[in-house]
Amino acid sequence: MPLSRPRTKLHSLFTISEKTRTSCLWGWAGCRLFLFADLGLRGRRLAWLCFQASQAGSSPPSRGAKRQPRPLGDGHWWGKGRLCPLCPIPRQSPLAAQARSPPAVSAAGDRAAPSPKMMENTVFMSFTFYSTILILKMYVVAIITGQVRLRKKAFVNPEDALRNGGLQYHREDPDVERCRRAHRNDMENIFPFLFLGAIYSLLNPSPAVARIHFFIFCVGRIIHTIAYLLRLKAPTRSVAYSVAQLPCFSMALQILLATTPYW
Repeated sequence: MPLSRPRTKLHSLFTISEKTRTSCLWGWAGCRLFLFADLGLRGRRLAWLCFQASQAGSSPPSRGAKRQPRPLGDGHWWGKGRLCPLCPIPRQSPLAAQARSPPAVSAAGDRAAPSPKMMENTVFMSFTFYSTILILKMYVVAIITGQVRLRKKAFVNPEDALRNGGLQYHREDPDVERCRRAHRNDMENIFPFLFLGAIYSLLNPSPAVARIHFFIFCVGRIIHTIAYLLRLKAPTRSVAYSVAQLPCFSMALQILLATTPYW
């Protein structure tokens, strides 16, 4: 019994409050995070040194050298017979790289970078040119639709009407609807053309014939949009639409004929 009282006093001296215990735990966690971050940076530095050594292709060090990276055939070794786990990129000899990808030589005799197979296809390049023109035309029609909507003050959404004068402008306008119909007609016809033209370019057709297909469709769609927006006389828009559909039907038929044996 006499010893119980001093033991209680000693225990009270080392009693830690809840706030102090929480602070210690947060400090311990911060130290651990700092340690892990430092180890990660050191590991990345070590991997970068090994990669630089492998790219330099230096000769193997002497027997007395300590812990110097020396590039070997399929990996990088560090120290005495230990493979470095931080070097996933194998070193490739210059002779093997030249044998796998020989450099292209231009007409002037200079070395040029090899171009992808798709960019060597003249039909695909022509298709890319006309497709880009059609996509830009769709952007122009969308911009015209927005400008006409602002000028006529005909908004579909009530929040846009409130911002531009009030709910009385939450209405439809025939000019805006005409622009929207032209844009919708473009989406209904240009998107199928993008698919058909891309597949048709892979069938190795005649470049001149393919260019005629792309040119007729592009010109037909441009005339159709102009006739729609400017309200030209009745047969103009229909004739432009029908002429633009002929290349699509021709490409679709050729694709079917080429892929029929594989059905």
